[in-house]
Amino acid sequence: MIKLAVVEDESFVRKCLVHTIPWQDQGCCVIFEAADGKEALARLEEGLIPDIIISDICMPDLSGLELLEHLHCLYPDIRLIFISGHDNFEYAQKAVNLGASSYLLKPVEPEELTAAVRKASMSLVPASQKREFLIHTLLNGTLTMEMAEQSQELLHELNHAFYGAVSINFFNSKKTQFLYKDFFSYLSRHEDSVIRLCMLPYFMQFLILEKDERSADRLCRETVDFMEKSIQELYGPEYIITVSDICHGPNSIFLSTSSSVNMLNLRSIFPDKHVFRSAQSYPVPYEDYAAWSHIESLLVEAVLNGNHYKLNSTLDMAFRQLSLQPSPVSNVYYFVRSLLHTLGERLSAEGVDFQKLLNEAPEKTGFSASASLPQMRLRLGELLTYITEQLLRQPALNVDALILKAKRYIDGHLNDPNLCLSETARHVHLNPSYFSSLFSTRCGDTFINYVNRKRVDYAKLRLTVSDRKIAAIGEEAGYLNTSYFSTVFKKYSGHSPSEYRAMFTKP
Repeated sequence: MIKLAVVEDESFVRKCLVHTIPWQDQGCCVIFEAADGKEALARLEEGLIPDIIISDICMPDLSGLELLEHLHCLYPDIRLIFISGHDNFEYAQKAVNLGASSYLLKPVEPEELTAAVRKASMSLVPASQKREFLIHTLLNGTLTMEMAEQSQELLHELNHAFYGAVSINFFNSKKTQFLYKDFFSYLSRHEDSVIRLCMLPYFMQFLILEKDERSADRLCRETVDFMEKSIQELYGPEYIITVSDICHGPNSIFLSTSSSVNMLNLRSIFPDKHVFRSAQSYPVPYEDYAAWSHIESLLVEAVLNGNHYKLNSTLDMAFRQLSLQPSPVSNVYYFVRSLLHTLGERLSAEGVDFQKLLNEAPEKTGFSASASLPQMRLRLGELLTYITEQLLRQPALNVDALILKAKRYIDGHLNDPNLCLSETARHVHLNPSYFSSLFSTRCGDTFINYVNRKRVDYAKLRLTVSDRKIAAIGEEAGYLNTSYFSTVFKKYSGHSPSEYRAMFTKP
């Protein structure tokens, strides 16, 4: 996680910079704040060393420029971002000459500041930390074209990695602080393979990445075993751990993390369980997998269509078959988890908050380990009926219309170099991570690939009908860096811009 410090003599501005921006979502945390450069140096001498300092220029005792001069001598690896109320060329020029990462004018927009922090971060972090930072930007939809260009090797690695997610929910957050030492020690031993996504007193989430599926699965299990042992000694039964399926490629990161979060709700359905793995991680307890998959599909369609008769008749058929199995109650447990997993994926793809539905389900729909088969049939019927009725009350989300609206927004902003996933998601009023998954599923391509293809198509047209310089056409297509434009153009067209233009130029 990137460590930040904020140095600003105006108390109100300083508090706003620290508290109004969700730094953790950006993979950052503020480790100290100071009223001037002198106080900042004192904190540094205490051993609080940030990666990036966000500082005003004009401050009493020790100005921002003087602070930067001290940093050059004492802490050359720290990056400094200046914010100033003075649109003064001399200030800006001196700041740049001294090596400031960015110079921003007040009032600073949150998006402008977070972009400057991302830019500074990419120039200082080691590979393991840069990997963690990239994953945060992928999840939040804030990966810019410039960052992608600077991180091609790491992105290539992420493209070929296998992922799994582990989530932990604590019901008594007062004791969590005692786990940090053990957990940080474990993370340091696996810094290349276990990424910390979130560590709060009540919730933690970690992403596992390995080069092959077997290694990712092994490390997921090892991580869960280690953490469960540490938690049990301190917490007893007041926790739940969930583990996602192992997925491949960066587009699956959101699927892995959201899957493990969604499974946290299974605690309300199975209160006696503490560790939940995705249904696909377990051996199928049925002799005829195809037949049971068909039953599962019938139940999902009955819920989505609001067909109570079909729902209950299919449940009766399923439980008759389950009663013939050697361990019927155990098999119901697997069956319910697989069914809820499939139903959750379908509803999430339609824009329904399945997690909220389960959270609000009546307590009587829970499953006890001591429940009989008829009791489980009754509980599952009540739960699915509740979900069906809630869906009938919800207005339908027209996903296709949202994707069309997003595409139109992209088409209208192709020439904007700041076009990114998070802004497009905001335009259609969706969470960036969810929008990323939805866009990839519906369009069959990632957001970045889609934008690059559209920009290259536009550039192709301009190269054949215009005699403008290649750099100018690149800017028209949203690429300020000519070298990067040429790289992207060749990747998607198979030719450099000059080669492509020559193909359509009459001799």
